[in-house]
This record gives sequence, structure tokens and C-alpha cells, in this order.
Amino acid sequence: MIEEMSIINKISIDEIPDESFEGYYWLSDASHPEEVKDGKALKDILLEIKDALPFIVEANLYNADEQKGISIRHVNGEYFISLIDLSSLDASQYSIVEKSFKSILGPGDFKMLEIWKTENDPLMEDVSVNKPYLSVFAGFEK
Repeated sequence: MIEEMSIINKISIDEIPDESFEGYYWLSDASHPEEVKDGKALKDILLEIKDALPFIVEANLYNADEQKGISIRHVNGEYFISLIDLSSLDASQYSIVEKSFKSILGPGDFKMLEIWKTENDPLMEDVSVNKPYLSVFAGFEK
């Protein structure tokens, strides 16, 4: 369960930042995702098709300079848009591991950030352990 709501915030289409994000979106009638080079482009697409077909099934964007990610999911006719701000993570409580993955459908191989939270585990005699906390899309391999 995500306790720190300052890290993940639900936002509207209008609140998607006009920043330099990279990522992808996948339309409901497409066989593969399309690459995005900035947040404004995706916001314009969402505003244009928000109540129409095709719809965006999913989208993931990341701004490495600002350490921000955007996740978009379309569920039961509604968009769920989350802004993830990793810059506010306390380095003494979290570990971040970057992993690369091969893409079979997308614009290129991609990166994910695995965030692990350090906490005492009562099942391990209160020893400090890292537990999975969050995974965030982190752009494409260059």
C-alpha cells in the first residue's frame, strides 16, 4: 500500500505538465504503441479523443531531469492519470534500482525504476529489510 500520497497524485488531463517527457501511448485500435517526446503532445491527443474512439488504453511517460513519471490507464470508460514525483523520496528509506527490458512491440527497449522501501519486518525479528514499493516507467534505452 502506498502511504505517501505526495509521491503519487491523481491528476486530470489538463494537469499533465507541459514538460519534456518521453514515453509511449497505446490506442485501443492499434497493434503497437506510439512514441511520445513531450507531455504536451500527449495532453493534446487526450483532449482531442477523451470522449471518443479509439481511446488510449495505457500510456507511460518519464522526465529524467525532474524525476517525474506519468501513468495513464483507461478503465471502464474513465482515464486514471497519476503523476509520480520521485524527487521527494527520502534516500535513507528507499532504494532505486534501474532495470532494462527488451520490447517486442514498442518503439525501443525501455527502462523501469524499481523502488524498494526499507522497513523493519516483524517476521524477520524486526530486522531492516527492503520491500517492493513501486515500479515506474523510466524512458527508452538510448
